[in-house]
Amino acid sequence: MADVNLNKLQEIITNAENNAQTISLIRKNIEKVNSLMAEVNAMLEPGFKPEQKERKPRAQGSTGTGRRGRPKKSESAQ
Repeated sequence: MADVNLNKLQEIITNAENNAQTISLIRKNIEKVNSLMAEVNAMLEPGFKPEQKERKPRAQGSTGTGRRGRPKKSESAQ
């Protein structure tokens, strides 16, 4: 009968270790969720205005006439 109790105790200890790891992961994720909820609440306030992103100036050598992206098939076949 003592063996059954020791086995049960070992099982409880193993489950507690696994649960402690799970609880720590849940706590970390809850902190992230709380910070994101605070950001959403700030955005939903009536006086909220989004900040404009600062754009980087264009490079000195570019004139803006170059074509971006992959060349057309007819041009690449030549």
